[in-house]
Amino acid sequence: MTTPAYNIGAEKTLTGTFTDIAASPIDPTAITLTIREPDGVVITKALGDLIKTGAGVYTYDYTIAKPGRHVVRWEGTAGTFAADEDDFYARRKEAQ
Repeated sequence: MTTPAYNIGAEKTLTGTFTDIAASPIDPTAITLTIREPDGVVITKALGDLIKTGAGVYTYDYTIAKPGRHVVRWEGTAGTFAADEDDFYARRKEAQ
């Protein structure tokens, strides 16, 4: 499976989904989203920066500014601790 690459300047919606041990949606009392950019810079967002789109589902619209691999990590606490990590790649926009 090929990981899609996004263009610099594109907006990518990052989505974090939280569930309990029974796989039922749960809203954490605290959420941290970290985005590690290709040059090592880490951007941190908290619950107030995120949009709740459903039970246990949160999004953040991230504008891609740097080419390379971006690592996204969602962490939440709500009686238990949950974390999920993913990545995506960005490239310079090709000339038309």
